[in-house]
Amino acid sequence: MDRCALFVDAGYVLADGAMAVHGTRQRDSVSWDHAGLIKLLTGLSRDRTGLPVLRCYWYDAIVDGQRGPEHEALADLPGLKLRRRQMRPGRREGVEAEMQRDLTTLARNHAVSDAVIVSAEEDLAEVVAEVQDFGMRVTIIHIMGDGDWTVSKPLRQECDDIVEIS
Repeated sequence: MDRCALFVDAGYVLADGAMAVHGTRQRDSVSWDHAGLIKLLTGLSRDRTGLPVLRCYWYDAIVDGQRGPEHEALADLPGLKLRRRQMRPGRREGVEAEMQRDLTTLARNHAVSDAVIVSAEEDLAEVVAEVQDFGMRVTIIHIMGDGDWTVSKPLRQECDDIVEIS
């Protein structure tokens, strides 16, 4: 199928976005226009791949198991699937497992030909290689901060294309 899907690691985009804007990784230091941010990333995905966007998958870790106002607003956006992962006290667990499930499901079903991932997690390099074996092309969107790469080297080396935004 000639279309793409957008996969956004909220922890990465909001923390690195805050770093680029305010010099701190505190995502709450910025008042986010989530709908505008998703529109920007969707537009970048469409422009870079030349394909229509099936939908945006938004992955976020939550601490207390409750949806906050931010999650309620996101869940109401058309064309967006909100995926939340419970964080356990004292343990760092990411959203990579949820992203991996969605990426491999879409690749196996040939639902999209391209994936655009907004994340820096090294753990995603393996799943990128797996979905590429199904014929999926993978683009990484990297948020430039102070000039250093926040996207892990294995993930950069595995993807088909990199888009840098600042």
